[in-house]
Formats: sequence, C-alpha cells, structure tokens
Amino acid sequence: MGRVVVVGGTRFIQPRSPSNFDIRMSGRTGPGYHDDPWEVGPDYPPVFMRWTTRTNLALCIRLMSEGKLNADCLTTHRIALKNVDAGIQKAIRDPSKVLGVVLTMKH
Repeated sequence: MGRVVVVGGTRFIQPRSPSNFDIRMSGRTGPGYHDDPWEVGPDYPPVFMRWTTRTNLALCIRLMSEGKLNADCLTTHRIALKNVDAGIQKAIRDPSKVLGVVLTMKH
C-alpha cells in the first residue's frame, strides 16, 4: 500500500518478501556516475554537462538555505525508525493526509 524509497548508498535488508508495498533504491545516473576522479575532483566542462548531480544538489541546498525553495511543504510526516510501525499504521488509516514521509534514525 505504498512505496518505500531508500536514498543513497544505504544497505537495506528486507527479512521477508513484501506484499503490499514497493521498495525502491534511489541512485544517481548520468555523466559522472561511477567516475571516481569526477566524484571527488572538478566538474565536467560546461560544454559537456552544464548541470551535473553535484551542481544541481549544490543549487538546491543553496536555494533552500536562502528560503527560496521550500521543500518542507513536500514532507508531511517525519517518523523515527524505531516508531515506524505506529507511524505507518497512522498513514494507512488516513492516506489522504500523507504526502511525503521521512524516516529518521540516529547515526
């Protein structure tokens, strides 16, 4: 009854086969992906790729920090991973009030 998106290089172990939800791994694609020198070095020349994953992310973070891009309106719930059962049950009971859920955990 939903989609779980695991963002970044996180390892996700599913102990049993899910039946009512879809688990997706979020990853990067396009120029620079799996190109180690580019990952930690300079951007590709603008003539080849003006907007890379890195430049897009930097722009988004800058616009959010300046208050010009409000991403908070896309997140309706933040649920601690340790409380995920109760949080998901609440979302199942009233799905019309759920737009985006962020699962949080301590490092």
